[in-house]
Amino acid sequence: MARNVVPGPTMQPSESLGTGGIRGFWPSLAEAAAVLCSPLAAFVILSLRPMAPAVLADSNIHTAYIVHPRDLLDRYSTVLAPGAGLREVGRVGFLVPAHLVYLVVGAVPEFYVMRYFFALIAVVPTYLILRRHYGRAAGATGIILVMSSPVIITAWGTDYPDSAAVSYLIGSLACVSLSLGGGHRRLWLSATGLLATMAVWSHSIAIPLLAVMFLVFIGIRALTDRHGLGWDLLTLGAVGVGVTLVLGVGSQLILGRSDFIATTWDAYRFYSQPAETNYWHTGGTLWLSYLPYLLVPPAVLAAWIVTFWRRPRAIPTPQLLIGLACAGQVAAFSYMQFFGKSWTLEQHYLSSTLFAGVTLTLAITLSEMCNNLLQGPLAKWILPALVLAVPLIYEAGLRPPSFRWYPTGIVMAIVLITIALVARLLRGIRPRSAALVVAAACITGVIGSVLALMVTPIQAQGYLPGTGGKDPTPAYSTALGGSGESELDQYRVAVELPSFVGPPDYKGEQLLMVYIDPSLVALSGMYHGGINSVTLLNPNRIPQRRPAELLILSRTPVGFGQMLTSLHQFQPTLLRKSVLRSGSFTVYAGLLKLGLFSRPTH
Repeated sequence: MARNVVPGPTMQPSESLGTGGIRGFWPSLAEAAAVLCSPLAAFVILSLRPMAPAVLADSNIHTAYIVHPRDLLDRYSTVLAPGAGLREVGRVGFLVPAHLVYLVVGAVPEFYVMRYFFALIAVVPTYLILRRHYGRAAGATGIILVMSSPVIITAWGTDYPDSAAVSYLIGSLACVSLSLGGGHRRLWLSATGLLATMAVWSHSIAIPLLAVMFLVFIGIRALTDRHGLGWDLLTLGAVGVGVTLVLGVGSQLILGRSDFIATTWDAYRFYSQPAETNYWHTGGTLWLSYLPYLLVPPAVLAAWIVTFWRRPRAIPTPQLLIGLACAGQVAAFSYMQFFGKSWTLEQHYLSSTLFAGVTLTLAITLSEMCNNLLQGPLAKWILPALVLAVPLIYEAGLRPPSFRWYPTGIVMAIVLITIALVARLLRGIRPRSAALVVAAACITGVIGSVLALMVTPIQAQGYLPGTGGKDPTPAYSTALGGSGESELDQYRVAVELPSFVGPPDYKGEQLLMVYIDPSLVALSGMYHGGINSVTLLNPNRIPQRRPAELLILSRTPVGFGQMLTSLHQFQPTLLRKSVLRSGSFTVYAGLLKLGLFSRPTH
């Protein structure tokens, strides 16, 4: 039996999405322009860090595939293929659009254009779903929550593909929710299929999150409105296949290989081997106590339960889908981490994707929480004003101290849930002035608790205790109000390296890296430095790998004459040298050809 879904008590006729005529055209145009410009406004107002520290292995490898993908594949395909070294090539949902943008605007502008693109994918559907059910003020709240999330900002701040996946996941969850109420169902489902497919082919960590989302969607449709469900699923499947085929063509043109599905599957099988899971997966939980931000998903979920607690059929289906999807995603990641052999939570660049559903759930929870407390068109805007004010106060210098799960983190999570309960119990409070005070206190308390849990400086230095030095700590505490200038300087130098080195003279012409200064380890990721690097103190890898070229990187001037003498057994010659500089970041680079292993080009 179908269930009629009422958009919500706050929706007024003047706020409907279909306002027509000349009178409605200009306000609608202004509203659309405001939403489309909101990422830029948020960047300025919230002082968002433009680029995050790349604290992960081979941090620039995806940058290399964006800038000069064929060079890497021509050099290393045979070396990387036996393991999972080519897994990055399968992330075409991120690489293909990024490379196309790079061809138009160049490397550093590409970074900004793609982040703006990712921001729009996240905030536009978020705004629309909240606006439909709670009004424009709630839509603005959703935008602010996305744009002020330290987790999402940090994900956007690197070329690791969680930057794409987290946005595709937010957009797909909002779009599938939009398909449950109002018109244009097939349009929203087509958008869902597009974004979900892009998420899968950006990073396979999106698969369990999307599986949960679609299971919840099918379950809700089966129980409430089965009419056309088969055709809707066919639409999702057809769009998914179509997007995959288009990405295959793009992958062939850009990367020279169309079968990214086999590459992704091979990487999954490789990392499913006992040796790999035993290395990457941490069986204990010591590391967990150092990450208060992981308390946010269960706390937000509990707040949603408290806020929407009633008979399931009394909850509007979009809000029900978002909350249940979030619950299933939190459960899935927790099971994979603590009962399986996956490292979904201990590595921040994987757990960041979980915050797509969490952020959208927080937005609808706050909107529902204040729905009865904030009455009147002006009073509604107290919600986004306070949601914006809290991160601004944080940027102004009111920073939380460093704390761990116990006791401070758990207490703050309990406070968040308690505030939701108080708002639920006092939703009918009168007079209006008292309701405004309660709403203001609840909004400030919820946002303050969530933000404090995410931005508290992590007490561990560099790597998480108990993980064997594998899992780096995220820089969430500097996402708001951070400069990112040093990271931008390093990025500018990194994207110059492929042009300095040049393409290989023939397929299979290997290049090894020598980074004399340890601070250049991240930069070495442009050429898969983890497996393609060597030290001059221990050059045993040179005869094993038989490279035709050596790329020398140093923060101080290099004596190439002495270096050529030390490598004389490999018949070295200096092809070129240069000083790569951006701001205060300077790298002395040299390219050596090793005649002993070089193949004649004529």
